[in-house]
Amino acid sequence: MPVGVVIHHPDGSRTQYATDEPRWHGETTLVGHTILLLPEHDKLVDPTIEQVPEIRALRQGPVIGRLAEQNRHALHDGRTSFAVQRDDLLIEYQPVQPEHRDRLLRGSLLARNDAQYRRAAVNLAAMALRAFRDAGAADRIRQSTAFPRLTALLDAIGDAPIDVDEATNDVLIHLPGGPVRLDQVPTPAAEAGPPAKSTQSPTGRTTSQQ
Repeated sequence: MPVGVVIHHPDGSRTQYATDEPRWHGETTLVGHTILLLPEHDKLVDPTIEQVPEIRALRQGPVIGRLAEQNRHALHDGRTSFAVQRDDLLIEYQPVQPEHRDRLLRGSLLARNDAQYRRAAVNLAAMALRAFRDAGAADRIRQSTAFPRLTALLDAIGDAPIDVDEATNDVLIHLPGGPVRLDQVPTPAAEAGPPAKSTQSPTGRTTSQQ
């Protein structure tokens, strides 16, 4: 989802790096910043925050912040901002203006290729699942209660072969009933993980330590 980004410095100054009024420049360039919200796991993920020079200089990688259950939809709905501490800097994610909230998905290139992007995402997830299994990480994942959906998928595919269909370029999982894509794998309903904890900053923003 699109957000504004403001960096708060120890001396009280602030620098706005991403607007809260995102827009498309042509078909391929979004003027603004986007993050990934995972409300099921109470997480905010920002893989590209190191585009900001001060954050890049810290060399701490992507932001993964915890969202309190009551704030899962507050940022998306424009009711509050969300802040993550990085050393002595505070990264503030601002809700975008109401008329711009759906601007990202209204891009003509995305709209025309929505089905292809979703299919590519399913294929990428299937390859990641195979990597977890082949690297021997499946047992460690099962020991955690944080990812019930991932655990259910690992249990459902077991040791089934996973490969790429050369005719369709789909990643297929060869279950006893026949090959299927990851989004076609039957799994029991997975329960949501435990709620996250958060604190309130002196400014009133919801804050998180990653």
